[in-house]
Amino acid sequence: MFKSRSLLNPLSTLGLVLILAGAALPVSALVYDFEDQAQLDDWEIFGKAKWRIEGGVLICEGLGGLGGDIVPKKDMGRQAQRMELKDIVFSDGTFEFKILFMKGKYHEGGIFYRWQDVGNWYNTHPSLKVCGGGNPDTIRWMAMEKGNLKWIPVDINVKPAECFKRWLEFKVIAEGSNHQVFVDGKKLYNEKHNAFKKGKFVIAMWSSATEVFAIDDVKIEGEGIPQAVTQVGKLTTAWGRLKTNHR
Repeated sequence: MFKSRSLLNPLSTLGLVLILAGAALPVSALVYDFEDQAQLDDWEIFGKAKWRIEGGVLICEGLGGLGGDIVPKKDMGRQAQRMELKDIVFSDGTFEFKILFMKGKYHEGGIFYRWQDVGNWYNTHPSLKVCGGGNPDTIRWMAMEKGNLKWIPVDINVKPAECFKRWLEFKVIAEGSNHQVFVDGKKLYNEKHNAFKKGKFVIAMWSSATEVFAIDDVKIEGEGIPQAVTQVGKLTTAWGRLKTNHR
């Protein structure tokens, strides 16, 4: 199911980071290609969902909502099933990711950003009725503020034969109160919302049912990325694929 990948540059991630640091060159992108189990060390896991790296991708096998509460209790479902990127605070910038659903009902999982807690965040994810879900074939952009959810659906065209085969490619640009979302190169959202200026970067479940999905090629650029690496001093392979060239 998963594509084969070429070997990385002979320079280790550690060596490359040290070279960049020594040359005082700006490092503005944090890339996770999920080729290395050590990349999981960068993330703190919450909830009972299972996360693993297999076949060059990150796989989430989630328990689902256990009642479907929009604001879950501790690790009891929905976005409580998550991975938080350690030490990085995301404010203004761009992030990209790919998602493929492997099993499940609603096809709901994705990226949360400027995350504060389970009741305060921004998010974008698919929700595909043609694949068995309860909504139109949509991409969603969401803002959760103090447990109150604002969400906007935009329809996309997904064929039944594509349900467990099609990768959806996301790109999000967050600049102040402006939020733009692109899927497969097409702009779907240009929204205004100013509740959260910065916060954590999170990969999470959203579905109220059990899902299995794959995430790949996560790339984060913007304010806070090089500063966080410098301040924390984690010049190790645990900082994903800090590279100037991304495949």
